[in-house]
Amino acid sequence: MRWLLILLLTALLSTAALASDPEVRPPQAKVPREAPANEDSLPSFSDREHQSAEEAPEVVSRASPVYPAEALKAGVQGTVVLSVLVGKDGLVKDTRVTTSIPALDASATDAVRKWVFKPAKNDGKPVAVWVSIPIKFTLRGGPVNPTRAAFDSTWALLRKAGLKPPSEADALTRERIIRLALALTPPVEVSEAARQYFHRARVLMDSSSTAGASALALDNLAAALNEAPWWADPYYESAGLLEKAGRPADAAVALDLYLVADPKSTRWEAVRRKLAELRKVPAR
Repeated sequence: MRWLLILLLTALLSTAALASDPEVRPPQAKVPREAPANEDSLPSFSDREHQSAEEAPEVVSRASPVYPAEALKAGVQGTVVLSVLVGKDGLVKDTRVTTSIPALDASATDAVRKWVFKPAKNDGKPVAVWVSIPIKFTLRGGPVNPTRAAFDSTWALLRKAGLKPPSEADALTRERIIRLALALTPPVEVSEAARQYFHRARVLMDSSSTAGASALALDNLAAALNEAPWWADPYYESAGLLEKAGRPADAAVALDLYLVADPKSTRWEAVRRKLAELRKVPAR
């Protein structure tokens, strides 16, 4: 009888400890928590395009973004698109900016991290998935910055043309974006997504000189320029890969755009000499 009482008391204490555990939260919890360090079932950002779920996640509660004062002052508006990793508990585990408006990215991200979802399901079981969420910022009766409006519309036009390296076909559009970006105050920033694509390209270029690695590196540079078409460095690196691929005219376009994007470049004279060389080389 004494042993039976001890076992009963132990079971009751274990139940009480579980109920008071701050990490045990219902799906409707409104404060996102970090995923456990050993949680290896979360899909990676690179796998997001290959995901599917029988039941998509649904928003249970959302926080509205705060319009940044500097963006209001500059008349910046538009839609930031985020890729959001929704965990099995319906809480936001990770976010990535996939369509950037630099002055608004942080505000959109801060808001979405507070959202709570009804999790996605497969076979009736909760699963973690990446979803795309647009966050729209609209000025109502406020000042409109014509330079920013022209920048946003030209950038949208370039995106609509699809993901591709710089070429003679889009040189004027890219140059217009760069010149508008240089005229904006505050200056536009390069998104984290663009920097990641650029880093991947550099790793590929440093690790292999094969045609396949060069093509993949050029694709990553094109993705970086899709995210930040005013950024000088990807144009410079693209030029070398385009020349290697037998596209001297497009390589020259990339170097021209590099000089427009970085008018104070320390490589100016070397780039000018390379441009003269490229324009003498017939395409293969």
